[in-house]
Amino acid sequence: MKPELVSDTIGEYCRRHGEEDFLRTMEIRHPDTSEIFVERLYKELNAVIDDLERSASYRQKDWEDHITIDVVLCLRRAGYNAIHDEYSKGNTDITVTQDRFKWLGEAKIHGAYDWLLKGLKQLIDRYATGREAGSGLLIYIKGSNAKAVLDEWRRQLEQGNGCNLKSTEDADRTESLAFWSIHTHEGSGLEIRTKHLGVSLYHNQTD
Repeated sequence: MKPELVSDTIGEYCRRHGEEDFLRTMEIRHPDTSEIFVERLYKELNAVIDDLERSASYRQKDWEDHITIDVVLCLRRAGYNAIHDEYSKGNTDITVTQDRFKWLGEAKIHGAYDWLLKGLKQLIDRYATGREAGSGLLIYIKGSNAKAVLDEWRRQLEQGNGCNLKSTEDADRTESLAFWSIHTHEGSGLEIRTKHLGVSLYHNQTD
């Protein structure tokens, strides 16, 4: 005889896993607002980035898609409907959809700032409709001094580059390798908030 299945109530779940884990699960799977969706997604992305940076020694020969697919797989394991190369007026590196909310991400290995600009323009000019809950540019930095790379990238954006930039903003103080850029979407006229996330993959073994 098969064991009888016992339904797990919310109270039982919280007792087993804790209220914080229950809240996290609900914010991932059933966010009430776009703000909750985006805020939780970036918390999960920051955890993924932390894991990537800790594995930098194994990432030196990885190409963009390899790293990005790992990001997508981690988001899936967290509970997101995350897809690599989904079509949205082109093949978007990362698409995350949950209920009625959508987030688009583009990823680039930093080699030149023009390459980052190409990724940003793909994201906001080609893939985005302006209706998304948010968007992000992941910047994989294999060289040294990732902060200097992010600072220079922000400075170049602020000088003007045809991205309909309105302004840039600091990220939270706990996110030292990140900043926001705010754009006007050319097609819809809506505001697009894009988060630039530096991923430090520098490795220089000295022993």
